Amino acid sequence: MIKILPVVICCFYVSCSAKIHYVGQQHNPSKKVDVFVTESSIQKRYIIIGQGYLNLWAAHLKPYKIQALAEKKATEKGADAILISDFYIPHSGQSIHTVYRTDTIQNALVSTESTTITPTSTASYRIYFMKYLN
Repeated sequence: MIKILPVVICCFYVSCSAKIHYVGQQHNPSKKVDVFVTESSIQKRYIIIGQGYLNLWAAHLKPYKIQALAEKKATEKGADAILISDFYIPHSGQSIHTVYRTDTIQNALVSTESTTITPTSTASYRIYFMKYLN
């Protein structure tokens, strides 16, 4: 059992580590990647060769760590630049959480109820991988 524990911990760590999943074209690895946060700041002509998606664990990272992951993925895929933008989508739905408690006080039943209603929303990042046109 003790010999299996390090293997299980290692597999859990690797499977739960923060990753950017890439969908797009593959080019020769690049050495330098430009990073942009607004499309208007890109001065060169470009095409988008791919898009990155954060897995569940990466969605809660600090922005500078997401940038580092995106830069690493861009060099692997041969991108010249990346465009990282965040977005926030409020939903009209609500999350309702109700807790019921029953207790006895001096031989009498006392029931209490507590309800919390919070709006639901989504926040994440869009990551575009770009190749400059000559």
